[in-house]
Amino acid sequence: MTGGSKADAVIVVTGTGPYQAELFAEDNGVRGLLAEWSLPADLAGQDVPAVIAGGAVTKAIQDFVATHPSSAEFVNIGKYLGRLLLPEGAPREEWQKLGATRTRLEIAAPELRRIPWEMTRFGPGPALFLTGQHTGVRTSEYSAGPSDWSLPVRLLVVEGEPDEGIKTTAEIRGIKSALAAAGGWVEAEFLSVPTAEELRVAYQRFAPHIFHFIGHCEKVVGSEESALKVRRSAQPWEIRASAIADLLVPAPRLAVLNACRTSKAVEDVDALTEAFVHSGSVAVVGMQGDILGPEAALFGCELYRGLIEGAGIDAAVAGARMRLYTHSGVTGSRDWFLPSLTLHSAPCDVLPEIRVKECQQKAELIKAFVDRVEERHKLVNGVDPERETQAEQLLLITGDREAGKTSLVTWLRRRCLIRGRRVKYVDFNGTDNVDFLSALYNIRDTAEERPREHPDGQAPFDRFNHDLESFKDGRLPVEQEGTLVTITPAPTPQLSDRAAVGLVENLFQSFRNALNVDGAEDPVVLILDHVEQVFSSDFRSQLLPNLLLAALNGDVPGVRLVVVLRADKLDEYWPHDRGGLRVDLDDFDRSMVGSLAEDIFIALGQEIPEGFDKFFDKLLPVGPVKPVQLNIVARLAQMKVS
Repeated sequence: MTGGSKADAVIVVTGTGPYQAELFAEDNGVRGLLAEWSLPADLAGQDVPAVIAGGAVTKAIQDFVATHPSSAEFVNIGKYLGRLLLPEGAPREEWQKLGATRTRLEIAAPELRRIPWEMTRFGPGPALFLTGQHTGVRTSEYSAGPSDWSLPVRLLVVEGEPDEGIKTTAEIRGIKSALAAAGGWVEAEFLSVPTAEELRVAYQRFAPHIFHFIGHCEKVVGSEESALKVRRSAQPWEIRASAIADLLVPAPRLAVLNACRTSKAVEDVDALTEAFVHSGSVAVVGMQGDILGPEAALFGCELYRGLIEGAGIDAAVAGARMRLYTHSGVTGSRDWFLPSLTLHSAPCDVLPEIRVKECQQKAELIKAFVDRVEERHKLVNGVDPERETQAEQLLLITGDREAGKTSLVTWLRRRCLIRGRRVKYVDFNGTDNVDFLSALYNIRDTAEERPREHPDGQAPFDRFNHDLESFKDGRLPVEQEGTLVTITPAPTPQLSDRAAVGLVENLFQSFRNALNVDGAEDPVVLILDHVEQVFSSDFRSQLLPNLLLAALNGDVPGVRLVVVLRADKLDEYWPHDRGGLRVDLDDFDRSMVGSLAEDIFIALGQEIPEGFDKFFDKLLPVGPVKPVQLNIVARLAQMKVS
């Protein structure tokens, strides 16, 4: 193929055998017919490869693929499919002349949909749909346009059964490895053999764009209905095709189903693909055979790496196929052509755009920050709720030394930037103890993460800075009309010993007014980290009542305040429950040590050493694991321990 038309090539196959085929060029939803031909009943032709001859060809292809993990005959079967899909003459000539970069297959008959058309090739030429330069997808007519999606992209991975036979752990590690480079643009949660209620709650809370299932797919006992199996030892259950629309609400934009473990399961994956599409999903990646361990990990890793690098879903799947081909397909393995992509939307409309290079510096700061799923949800729902709920005006984050408090707020800062939210981070660490006035100056003078021009050209703190001229002399300010001149540099006076009555109250009122002017149309997430560096007397008598609690009472709608305080300073700085939302970074449960250590190794880009979980289990004392103890894991991982 040459050129590179904006139009898609669309091959429509209808009928029940012999089948009618049509080739269209489609551009912006308008189709033009290019060629027509027919496919023989059951695809039986005179030049059928011997390994699939002598019976029902459609069934023979499925059986041969299912029973042969590797075979040189896959090339011959692919050539045969190429002669059927685009026969010599007008169909192939018109397709080549079109020069499309994407070919869409719209196949009505179920028995034809279950054939791995992804292995198609023309004569001695390359496989047709193997690279991102020319992608092949299965579709119905596009009907779903762009969604009102929100960033970051959310991925929920469900392990239906921890199984060494199908190497589910390797696949999960492969996905995590790819996501380590996402820079916060993709957030992932992982569930292992959840109950139906655990899945429902996690799904509703997280509302994922992508649902990725790893496990088995079978018929429900005593029924012809297809289902994804969740094999809990205590209470196994299945996600039935009929329940997808009820359980996974709203439907994921993309479903990835690595659940085809037997030849019979191909039709189950086909049925489940249809169920996801009917429930509202616009893209489904299904496996037409069993891809195990390293290969499944490689596919998952490459799929998400492609998406993270900005590829469309069709190009990402093609890139992952090519990686499987170079890994094992060159020696005859079937793995590369087993993943199939079904689209109900243009590829560019499936997921939001990912721009990983933004926020990359913050990604480096929090690489080894793992877990804290509940705390992250609590923080996000308080500061930046995605649903129609009221944001909290005051949040307190607390925990022991090195519990990950700063890493958590760095994660929040990055997330706010990705979502286009305004955020200002004020860190009092590394300074001598400061009084309340110096704390206010620090807040004023700290730049936003993404600076912007104020709409009316007036700096929000101009009025406060002019008021300081009066406050420093112990006088209350006089109201001034008109535009104020910006004072440069911003003044930092101390207050006069002969302060007028109510001066401090007026000073805080002026400061709150400045915050409200600044955040009138778009509130600022204001994070105050290491507030224990403010003198405790100044914090309790001035900052707490005049700024923090004022925000809690609704007097500072221009900001959403996040305060970070060490747990051992709570009684001194936060003498009793003052209200607002509190996020505590507690110790980790002992049973989590292995998975947390594994995640740290993956996040830091290191290979996981053999027996690392037992090593750390012996290294750490009995009982709950303090977050600071996990730093041992991070340091060893950075040393490339083996």
